[in-house]
Amino acid sequence: EVDRALIPSDVTEAVQNPLSGERAMLHYVGASADGSFLMLSSAGTEIFDNSESLREPRAVLSLWPTMEGPSEVVDLTQIENQIVFGRGFLFDEERQEVFVSTIPPSTECVGLELWRIPVQLESFEVGSPERIFKTEPCLSGSAGYQQFGGRIAQGASGEVYLSVGDFANGVSTTREELADGPYSERPDVLKDPATYGVVMKIERDGSSEVISRGHRNPQGLT
Repeated sequence: EVDRALIPSDVTEAVQNPLSGERAMLHYVGASADGSFLMLSSAGTEIFDNSESLREPRAVLSLWPTMEGPSEVVDLTQIENQIVFGRGFLFDEERQEVFVSTIPPSTECVGLELWRIPVQLESFEVGSPERIFKTEPCLSGSAGYQQFGGRIAQGASGEVYLSVGDFANGVSTTREELADGPYSERPDVLKDPATYGVVMKIERDGSSEVISRGHRNPQGLT
């Protein structure tokens, strides 16, 4: 476990969320065989619950040679302005690239995207990101910034699997959800050909298929 006190100020300030809560700031870790690891840091999407807080959210990638702290920090949002709210992270050490699932900074087109980014670990050179998947259709309104999934796993041939939540388009089933307000309950975005509430298989060439459907908010893939 990473001691949050060791995360430097240039990271925490870049992804600072003025709203409090356990998901106000998120950190995802991808480990290397030599014990070093990469960390993706970003603000949580609760920032969208307060429009005044939507200033300049960032996503930051840092290299940690040891648990003592990072040696390198890169602002991914400066490289690609659509990479802002990280929802999942995977490091492919063999191919020297990372996969980042993100939600773009927009209330007009809400959805989940998957980006592939070359990263040379030894020199920590970060290449140009490539978006290889985007959910369809495009949703509108900030109410959809819940139940987004975003977890990533990798298969033996380099294909990746991505969990996608229903983005609060299912049916409210708990008292907590009802207290927060009813879901939009749009069954049309949970059916084929829409790609919400699913697990996607995404090939290296960007082709994709739904391999499982009917999920609310899948938070783990193995």
